[in-house]
Amino acid sequence: MPGSEDGLSQQQKQQRLEAALEPVCLSTVYNETECVDFFLTQRHEMVATYLPMDSILKVNYVAKEELEEEKSSKQTPSLRNFEFIKVLGTGGFATVYMVRKRTTGMLYAMKLVKKDGVKQD
Repeated sequence: MPGSEDGLSQQQKQQRLEAALEPVCLSTVYNETECVDFFLTQRHEMVATYLPMDSILKVNYVAKEELEEEKSSKQTPSLRNFEFIKVLGTGGFATVYMVRKRTTGMLYAMKLVKKDGVKQD
């Protein structure tokens, strides 16, 4: 086939690539390390102040096999594995945060319980 070194069409190459990758977050092309997908869920005014109208967004991907390895991993997550984004709620004994896993960019809710509020038997 013309334009294909391994016999695959451009569409087949794209499908193979999409099958191997999982989109995890959006960033701007000017600052790829800072994910902006959280801001896209907020009110328009907040997005307008944070992202200039001429911003070019980029989808960041991670290999699906890397996600599967992480899911099956027996390692205990640590607070160092997460970036705290915002407080979602507070209660008498706990605070819930929106966090992003540093390795994959996935968003999670994390509940931190105060030790003095936990009753031990």
